[in-house]
Amino acid sequence: MVKELKRALKIVGQALDADMVYVVRTNGEKVEKMYEWVSKSCSTDLPARKMFEEFEMARIFNGVLGDKTVFFRDDMTAVMDTQPELYSKYLAGQVSRYMVAALKDKEEILGYLIADNYSLEKQIETVRAMETIAMFVGTQLKNQLLKDELVFLGSHDALTGLGNRHALNKAIISLSSQTSPVGICYTDINGLKLINDEKGHEAGDQIIIDIGMMFGSIFKKKYCYRIGGDEFVAIVPDIEKEKFEELIAKILLKNSKEVSLSVGYAWSKSSKGINDLIKKADEAMYREKASFL
Repeated sequence: MVKELKRALKIVGQALDADMVYVVRTNGEKVEKMYEWVSKSCSTDLPARKMFEEFEMARIFNGVLGDKTVFFRDDMTAVMDTQPELYSKYLAGQVSRYMVAALKDKEEILGYLIADNYSLEKQIETVRAMETIAMFVGTQLKNQLLKDELVFLGSHDALTGLGNRHALNKAIISLSSQTSPVGICYTDINGLKLINDEKGHEAGDQIIIDIGMMFGSIFKKKYCYRIGGDEFVAIVPDIEKEKFEELIAKILLKNSKEVSLSVGYAWSKSSKGINDLIKKADEAMYREKASFL
């Protein structure tokens, strides 16, 4: 997708004789990614992602676009008057004009297509050019978002958002070729079946979600996996033994009469023997589970 997008930006940039044409992909008003094409003849430092985040440009663009598909700003006087800090910090001497088009999926705004310092002398229907490229880019972004979502669903547990067994296996393979310290923690929710039987599966699911959030907050979500109905594992790389034991102490404090946890853990100064370390933590957790039963 990136190659096609950059090729499209180059075509529209050359057609408009612009200094820079770029796409900002947003999630609400938050900037997710930025793709750009810059003319070889451009000699100024043009605005970057920092400007969008600092001055909430998505909100500004929504305001100037309104119901229009494309907005032109050929005179920067209005920006000087309404956004003097933005103008002086990023635009003065660098951007003399710009145009922006919203990238949409139906009514949802996926981002913006912007052209800076385009030529006023080009004999081209600029609105049509921006509208056409905006439609193409919007479709590309939507396809990429769907692809990203499918990749996420393929490697994450739908209920908790933690990694699933597939993601765990990838992490194990990656770490088995390294020599950095690693800590493993296995956790099992005690009595989940009884909770499901007495209070219903919705109550059970909520406990799983809550434990998943707690687990992820202690060990960092990217290192945590749900590998069974009531079973979680954290594989924390590049962590010293004392720090790992501090994290274990935190999760042991979370045990309660309402929801108790069986916890097993192990640490090693090298992740090369990670499979043996996982077995050790797993066995420790089951010994703890046996005492609960």
